[in-house]
Amino acid sequence: MTTPLHAVPQYPASVRITSRLWAALRAVFAANQPVLAELASFWTMFLWHGQHRVRVSQVDGFLVVRFAVEPLEAMVVALPGATVTAAVVEALDDLIGVAALRYLSAATVRALAPYVAARGLHAIASPDDADYVFSVECLAALRSSDPATPGRKLGKAKEARALDEAGGAQITERRLSDPAALDHLLATYDRWTGAKFDGAPSPAIVQEHDGMLRWPRGPEADALTVFCMSIDDQPIGVSVVESAWNRTWLGLLFKTDRGVEGSTAYLRRHVARRALDVLGPAGRLSIGQDDGVPGLRTGKRAYGPLPFEPKFALRPSGS
Repeated sequence: MTTPLHAVPQYPASVRITSRLWAALRAVFAANQPVLAELASFWTMFLWHGQHRVRVSQVDGFLVVRFAVEPLEAMVVALPGATVTAAVVEALDDLIGVAALRYLSAATVRALAPYVAARGLHAIASPDDADYVFSVECLAALRSSDPATPGRKLGKAKEARALDEAGGAQITERRLSDPAALDHLLATYDRWTGAKFDGAPSPAIVQEHDGMLRWPRGPEADALTVFCMSIDDQPIGVSVVESAWNRTWLGLLFKTDRGVEGSTAYLRRHVARRALDVLGPAGRLSIGQDDGVPGLRTGKRAYGPLPFEPKFALRPSGS
């Protein structure tokens, strides 16, 4: 009997992640990573940096995911019961010589503790890689999710109300496998890019757009829900959300027309309300990390997230 990982070769061999293998890996993450920290990072790199440049291996209970960005980055994921064997040590020694090891969950760091100690490494918490997570019950009411500020109404509520009072927007829910969803996604992204960059986006934005064209198609894409937001049939916003598990939705994308006041708060509130319908009041919504970008950090923190689940990077002692 084959397992979801039967097509993943042993390190140092690797395989490019196809749509079918992508679906299998999602199932592995879902079954084995209750915090979902590494899944969110996997999604970020896979979808936004071009899945054609993401390769995966396995070694004695660990997944090794390599991202062909500059400089080279890799993520190691400990599956349940994984222990540090001689083969794991050899693979990690090889990896750490050529790639930055990032996006590690606390569970993986615990599993790697013997290796970290033996090599004199440090597991450093990386705030830039931490995910912004919200209570869907709070976000649906545009209240802060942070226990330090219970019940605080967000300033974003006024923005959403302004759009409500202007007649609101239409939001259609589709699967990514629906061609109309991809059309809306690309149209909204182009509109957002043109407004933000005055028609001259950075190479990174061009890369993101190219990455969208490579997003999964067919049955595998049914795992992704696209919320298509329009006013008078003109696309002004889009959100792509991962299907729920562990009472968590992963918001992979929120883009709106900055010229429409309140559109971002309006769209996030709508997605949170739908998540609340499906997940109940204990549900959570993640909207990804900020990658150290000041504007992203300010914008995401304005919604009052829950305390961060840390992610770690391995660094040599003293660095």
